[in-house]
Amino acid sequence: MDQQIVEQNLLLISERWPDILVMLEQCSPESVQVEPQQYTLIVNDIQLTANYQPEIEAELQASRIDPRSHIAYVYGPGVGRLQQNLLDRECIIELNVCILNFTIFYYSLALFDHRDWLSDPRTNLFTYQQSGEVYSPFVALPAELVLADDLAASLRDKLELELSHDYLSKRHSEENTDAKNAIAENFNLVGQTGDVKALFNQKYQRVVIAAAGPTLADHLPWLMQGLDKNSILIALDASVKVLLDKNIIPDVVISIDQYAKHLFDGVDLTRLNKTSLVYSPRVNHHFLDSWPGQRYATYSSAALYDDIAKIYPRAKLFSGGSVIHSAVDLAVKIGACEVLFLGADFAFTHNRSHAHDIEYAAVLNTQNTAHWVFNSRGEKVPTLANLKGYLRDLEGYIATQPQVTFYTGSELGAKIEGAKLWRNK
Repeated sequence: MDQQIVEQNLLLISERWPDILVMLEQCSPESVQVEPQQYTLIVNDIQLTANYQPEIEAELQASRIDPRSHIAYVYGPGVGRLQQNLLDRECIIELNVCILNFTIFYYSLALFDHRDWLSDPRTNLFTYQQSGEVYSPFVALPAELVLADDLAASLRDKLELELSHDYLSKRHSEENTDAKNAIAENFNLVGQTGDVKALFNQKYQRVVIAAAGPTLADHLPWLMQGLDKNSILIALDASVKVLLDKNIIPDVVISIDQYAKHLFDGVDLTRLNKTSLVYSPRVNHHFLDSWPGQRYATYSSAALYDDIAKIYPRAKLFSGGSVIHSAVDLAVKIGACEVLFLGADFAFTHNRSHAHDIEYAAVLNTQNTAHWVFNSRGEKVPTLANLKGYLRDLEGYIATQPQVTFYTGSELGAKIEGAKLWRNK
């Protein structure tokens, strides 16, 4: 550690961002293992940036930002090389740099000279505590995402979701041959069934959404008592079996995935003759054709539905990759004052994949999982990257609906920002 370097770096921060200096002084250097290299750091066996041709790496990372852009965001300051590369562009008038791990940044300040970019008047330094949103155009240093502070987990997940956006979009693009074939097969059927808009504006006090997470089992006794007349139950397709096993008949079932047909294997669909099905035309044709109750078609904003929407216009529901997104949007458009999530765990609560009554539920070895979320007890619960993405998209949606009160039924599943903890009394 070079005492002169760290003092000069910290002096600049104290002059420009005194609040951040206080946070840096409160970090815990002993919480990480750091091995200095010539051009980088190895932190907990993870190399922070390139130690060989680091300028080429910085140039490659900077290429994510349009060369004509006047503004840029960098998530994770690394050793400062990327920031300087961007500031070398004459067109940059504002560079915003977010600290994702205070301890790592402190070590970097102690070992590398950051004065050029810290002193540049175009630079703004901020922390994940000051803003948990993703701003564009941005670059996120991969190692900084892996090493982010625990309390930066929500922002890290949002960044990872944005980084995977192009890949995920391909699943819903016109290039998705399987989906296009499914829509073509259902073309005439959509014309024969209703528009989901028919279910809107019913003004129920509460809509209960039954997802298939492990904690759904905890609420089955309550659901078996039946809901009052001011409430309705929307079941995600994956939860239907467990509900029917307890003789719980949902008011609405929602299914949007073309591969969801197996979720109804062995189900006596005649028991759902009074249950409405809200579906995407991607769903299996034979399953749709055999549904005994009312059917209502819906689309998402994906280009896949442009052609069929011209012939058969149908209302759209929000979709972030999971059926729970469409379910919550339906609940809001139905007119709910309250939306209650049951079994919306987004995690392997009790090391299980689904509620134990669900046939394909699995007990998992999650000790070495790379992904986790906080539950409402502040505990880390293992999960998958896609589940984290679904959670963050749900939280983003909730933030846009201040007129609705959202509840989550369990403190053991993932904490859902914007949803209060519901106590079943």
